[in-house]
Amino acid sequence: MYKAHPMLPPVRGLRLNNVALAVSNLNAMVAWYESRLDFVVTGRGRFDAVSADYAMLDAAGLRIELVSRASAVQRPVDRTSPPDRQAVLGLKAMVFETDDLEAITALLTDHQVDMVWADQPLSAERRSTLLRDPEGNLIHIFGPMLRHTGDRIRAGPPTKCRRPAGDNLAKLSHDGAGMAHGLQAVAIESFKADSCHHQR
Repeated sequence: MYKAHPMLPPVRGLRLNNVALAVSNLNAMVAWYESRLDFVVTGRGRFDAVSADYAMLDAAGLRIELVSRASAVQRPVDRTSPPDRQAVLGLKAMVFETDDLEAITALLTDHQVDMVWADQPLSAERRSTLLRDPEGNLIHIFGPMLRHTGDRIRAGPPTKCRRPAGDNLAKLSHDGAGMAHGLQAVAIESFKADSCHHQR
């Protein structure tokens, strides 16, 4: 059991650099994240210490590191779906948000991605879409926060769980390749949901 040391200060000055995903086919995974979620490759190279090739990709305020060690005996991603996945400790999903979940979901459906669920209620306050990348990693997309008005539910104003007003999402758009825009990184989901994300 972890016990805090009363005499030692916490580590400070850290910044999140990236979220790393071990992948089997580096080139195929780079192409998927470029064409489906509009990530841009910002660097490629090799980590000699672990004999692995990598690609850094940026989008929506998030950097992911795809890393592949071709000679390794690989074990596939745990493909347990929610709610049972909440019993699997550790990383749960990369989480994005969008102001237009319906349009984002429709475009991803056109791309024939592996949907776990599409634009369905996550709680009384939010709808979401959950999908997998080609190697099974979960990607969760939140729609805007909702509020009740009589019998209607509609998008509500920003709350303390939303990003500041000055950090608005880009408007949804499509480019010539049909890539999805308008996503913004929210969090990396772990075993326990943050109180702002609501239990599910």
